[in-house]
Amino acid sequence: MNQPIDDPLWPHFKQLWPSLRDVEPSIVLAGGYGLLLKQLWLSNNVDARMLVPVHTWPDAHPRATKDIDIIIGLELIANRAAHAHVLAALADNHFVVGAHENDKRWRYMSRYP
Repeated sequence: MNQPIDDPLWPHFKQLWPSLRDVEPSIVLAGGYGLLLKQLWLSNNVDARMLVPVHTWPDAHPRATKDIDIIIGLELIANRAAHAHVLAALADNHFVVGAHENDKRWRYMSRYP
């Protein structure tokens, strides 16, 4: 991206994403944060082909949902070594298991506000 990203998650995400992609290149970023980054990329690349041009967007100011949704394949979950690397990447980048009982394994949150 040409401009710095004004988002509190960006410093954490830009460190985490390469670590996750090193483990499994097919990991996909989804959810509101994925849309935020796509919207920022589109607004910085005005020559990119898109269905709805930036100048017609009702709200051209991207905003994040303060979480990161990633999609991983079952083969990664089934691979203990790869799975351990993903968990280590999350921990190394200051993400912790969510506080809710149902978050024990698959919901991580940044330790930073």
